[in-house]
Amino acid sequence: MAPREDGETVPTVEADGLLVDRAEHGSVVVYRVAGEIDALTAPVFDQALADAADVPDAVSHVVLDLSDVPFLSSAGLSILVDHHGRCAANGVGLSVVAKQHAVLRSIQITALDRIIPLHPTVSDALTAAGRPG
Repeated sequence: MAPREDGETVPTVEADGLLVDRAEHGSVVVYRVAGEIDALTAPVFDQALADAADVPDAVSHVVLDLSDVPFLSSAGLSILVDHHGRCAANGVGLSVVAKQHAVLRSIQITALDRIIPLHPTVSDALTAAGRPG
C-alpha cells in the first residue's frame, strides 16, 4: 500500500467497484476488501491476491478482511478455496474476517469455515495468527 500525501492509504486494486488494500503486519499480510465479489469483480479479487503466499519465507499468514463485502458469489467462494490451497501448499496460513450476514452465510453454508478459520475482527485474526492486533 502506498500512502498519499494526506496520509490516506491508496488501494492496491480498485476496479469495477471493488477495492483491495494490502497491509503487512510483520509476516502477516492483511488484504482489506470492500465491495461486492461477484462474477464481474471476482477476477479483480483473484488478481489482487495472486502474490499472497508466493514468498513463504516472508509471509507466514494471510488474512482476508471481508468486513466491507456485502455479497460473496460462488465465484468469490471458489477464489477462497483456490487461495486456501495455494497458501497451504506454501505452508502459509489463511483466515477470513467477515461480518456481513450474506457473506457469513455463504461461507458457512458451503462449510468453508471448517477449512478456513473465520474471525469477527482483524484483531482476532492477527492474534490467532500469532501477531497481536
